[in-house]
Amino acid sequence: EAYQRRGLARAMLTGGLDRLAQRGARQLKVGYGTEVAHRFYTSAGFRVTSTTNTSHSRIRPVATRDA
Repeated sequence: EAYQRRGLARAMLTGGLDRLAQRGARQLKVGYGTEVAHRFYTSAGFRVTSTTNTSHSRIRPVATRDA
């Protein structure tokens, strides 16, 4: 909490966006799970393009050893 509201997230985001742009990126898609994050991204210039929240995951099976 001591480091909140100091602009650290915005500095990291804008720095990353600048680096991606220098490498030719034209679009970036982000996901968020909280209203605070939603406000942060929209204040940084992102706009909502989808209102569905679908996630996919794959869990690697645990390797088993025969005894």
